[in-house]
Amino acid sequence: EADQTENSESATAASPLSIWLQRTIRVLAAPLALIWFVGALWMFVRLAFGTRRLVRLIRAAEPNSNATLAELFAQVGRVLQVERMPVLLVSERVSGPFSAGVLRPCIVLPTQLAERISANQLRDILMHEVAHVVRHDPLVVLMQQLAGAIFWWHPLVRMVNRRLAQAREEI
Repeated sequence: EADQTENSESATAASPLSIWLQRTIRVLAAPLALIWFVGALWMFVRLAFGTRRLVRLIRAAEPNSNATLAELFAQVGRVLQVERMPVLLVSERVSGPFSAGVLRPCIVLPTQLAERISANQLRDILMHEVAHVVRHDPLVVLMQQLAGAIFWWHPLVRMVNRRLAQAREEI
């Protein structure tokens, strides 16, 4: 019986390492939480300003009025069998095409793009941008940005986000 009491006492006694670890965690928890919070807040602020800028670009864009561009866009919709096509907008404030919008997807093209490139090149660009919308890439990008804001300190999250962004553009 004395052996059992001795064994239970040694099992419950904390080792110097575990005591040191508990104290270290207790001391560092609040500063590390504060650092994480400030970093996450900074990332969310950047995300909010980026979203605001994107919304302004889209609101400033105009509906497409180019008949050739509209016909190519309709062809792309038929080829990809898209039931609900995104809105096609043009803007002088953008230098390259992009798709955006989780709830109301749209594609924004530079105003003079249709005059500068061939119909085949324009069709390829439209196909690429519509594919982004069909695959729900704007939602995926938003989820990536949220994960990146929460896990801003984690190098694997940043690496995965970079690779996903590259993969989206390769298709």
